[in-house]
Amino acid sequence: MVDAYSKWIDIHVMYSTTSEATIAKLPQSFATHGLCDLIISDNGAAFTSKEFADYVKSNGIEHLTSALWHPTSNGCAERAVQSFKEGMKKIKEGTVQEKFNRFLFNYRITPQTTTGLVPSELLIKRKLKSRLDLVFPNIEKRVQRDNKNKNIIKTRNL
Repeated sequence: MVDAYSKWIDIHVMYSTTSEATIAKLPQSFATHGLCDLIISDNGAAFTSKEFADYVKSNGIEHLTSALWHPTSNGCAERAVQSFKEGMKKIKEGTVQEKFNRFLFNYRITPQTTTGLVPSELLIKRKLKSRLDLVFPNIEKRVQRDNKNKNIIKTRNL
């Protein structure tokens, strides 16, 4: 799943692509981000079933499907899948789960070409801390902390 506004990706390991299995994964994303307004999907059996239609309707979600035999009409999702596949191939070390987690983290802290911003900043209004932040610490935070410490020292001297 990809949020069209922020480009935030949620990926779930699936052992089955039935409606039941798909519906079972959606609450994991909704538990973190809340219900969405709109789902755009392909015309796969999992998304065109009565169970899926009932599920989205009961949660007040509008559901649209892309044009048959035309995957580019849902380009945002197609691009997310392509990025995931390419990203997983580039990560050489670790278990599949470690590679999976590393890809998601790196993707979510990387500025997107379409927005110029990081998905985490657009979706959850905060920058996720990474190991790169240890090399390039936040100067603004250091200045604020130093000013606060100076005020504490001045108060003690009075």
